[in-house]
Formats: sequence, C-alpha cells, structure tokens
Amino acid sequence: MKLLLEISDNKVPFLLEVLNNFSFVKKVIPINKDKEEKFSLVQELQNSFEQVKLIKEGKLSKQSTKEFLDEL
Repeated sequence: MKLLLEISDNKVPFLLEVLNNFSFVKKVIPINKDKEEKFSLVQELQNSFEQVKLIKEGKLSKQSTKEFLDEL
C-alpha cells in the first residue's frame, strides 16, 4: 500500500526519521513541489491503465463516444 502525506516543511526530517524506524515501512520517498505534479500524472496514468484492463476483462463498462464528448 502507498500513502501520500502533505506535511509542513519544518516537520519533514522528524517524520522521515520516525517512519524509517518502523520495520514494516518498506520505502520512504519525499516528494517536493516540483515532483508533485509529475507524481500526480503518473498516478493518473496508472489509474487509466487499470480501467482499460478492467474494461478488457469485462468488469467495467465502456463509456460511449457521446458520453465522452459530453464531458468535454
């Protein structure tokens, strides 16, 4: 499971130290403001690929062209 937290800059070192001391925490990756937008884009792409997979498996219905165009 992944967890994204938004915390005050002055508390980052403390929280990183705490998280790194838990044996069940696999990886701690700080994401600054510059990387936040890229991270969001990657998350959106992953969600899109998951939706395509579910559509191909028949577990999710396709959106019609009309519905798609209406959203725009």
